[in-house]
Amino acid sequence: MSSNSHLAYLQELPSTWLRIPIESLGNIFAGGTPSRNEPSFWGGSIAWLTPGELLELEGKYITDTREHITASGLANSAAKLLPQGTVLVTTRATIGSIAIASIPLCTNQGFKNIVLDEFNDSLFYYYVLSLIAPEMRRLASGSTFAEISKHDFVRIIVPQPDFTEQEYIANVLDTIDLQILHTEQLIAKLKLQREGLLHDLLTRGLDEHGQLRDPAAHPEQFKDSVLGKIPKDWDIQTLASFAQDTSIAFVNGPFGSDLLAKELRSEGVPVIYIRDIKVGAYERTSKVFVSIQKADSLSFCNVQYGDVLIAKVGDPPCVATPYLLHERAIITQDVIRIRVKKDVNAHFLSNLLNSSLSKRAVEMITIAGTRKRVSLTDFKNILLPKPSYEEQIKIIQNLDILDTNIHAEEAHRDKLKLYKQGLMQDLLTGRVRVSTEESLPDAYQATL
Repeated sequence: MSSNSHLAYLQELPSTWLRIPIESLGNIFAGGTPSRNEPSFWGGSIAWLTPGELLELEGKYITDTREHITASGLANSAAKLLPQGTVLVTTRATIGSIAIASIPLCTNQGFKNIVLDEFNDSLFYYYVLSLIAPEMRRLASGSTFAEISKHDFVRIIVPQPDFTEQEYIANVLDTIDLQILHTEQLIAKLKLQREGLLHDLLTRGLDEHGQLRDPAAHPEQFKDSVLGKIPKDWDIQTLASFAQDTSIAFVNGPFGSDLLAKELRSEGVPVIYIRDIKVGAYERTSKVFVSIQKADSLSFCNVQYGDVLIAKVGDPPCVATPYLLHERAIITQDVIRIRVKKDVNAHFLSNLLNSSLSKRAVEMITIAGTRKRVSLTDFKNILLPKPSYEEQIKIIQNLDILDTNIHAEEAHRDKLKLYKQGLMQDLLTGRVRVSTEESLPDAYQATL
């Protein structure tokens, strides 16, 4: 939000809403850090918050902190004990992250904290400050170390509706947030169920009736292996044996001078980077291409429909996805491409590589460093179970049921988030007015 954008936002507000500086909302306090050289200042009962914790926060409320200080630490630092309901705003390095204290706490100096007076609602200003966070980042830009001074922060102008309207706007938005949170919790639960099912499918397999084999009831259906008990008709094979028998079936991308920065284009054949590879999904964010002629010269690392792509680097490394586009592409140095045999299903192999079985094997060969990675040779030689192609398909069909539910809930969550963005714009600018005596317009009620 540029200065002009913020001014336009303020001009759009209803004439009945006041426009006031943040300093008029209540008392503004910065934070502080007790000396790390004094052990008696640390390990107490007073919650002490750092900006990084807000980046990991689920929801809007701070209920505890990673570190705690003592009363002596509080007394011998610039930190202030803040009451429940304080609006916490990061204004150094990480700019514009917002939270609400649900417990008494203090913060380090990376915050400006607003203890609101009785005319202002914490939840309402959580949303207002979230909306105008771009203006905070604009004010912090230009310095070597991004930070908003208290002088600039307290003079940012914000709207002030009547307290009752503040509460109702906040309650409507909070209702949407609760729906988003419940949906995300359901997604997390479904993903845990899927992880458990995947483990069972990859250790017990499916019998001729499509049911999980039971090693306790039918031990004769299992055999011992280097990976533990597996169904007796499964094999243990190296990952390399899942690939076609050609020299270019299991490769990573071009090295060094094989692909130079000057050869990259804004259109042509897509170039796949590790950032484009998610667990079980190819989600291209890269906007980099090469010419058809360059892709032809790098035919060994071209990608086609049905290949499996693996991020060679990451935390953890070796996240895999099937490539399901009928579009030619090439991979970069940190991406591995497997062209699978006819008796290997790409979906199955991707799930196998993303499973706990594969993760344990990959952990044994991971090379530590700034970025965790594996060598191609070591990766080719990890041992994995291999059922028949027909059973691979049955395993994928079982997972598809949960995947369909997960994707539906993710789509619902994304729809709610888009709806919330529009609703914030309408309610926090006053384009749509609400009160405790009236409901939202029918167009909004239909979405809820």
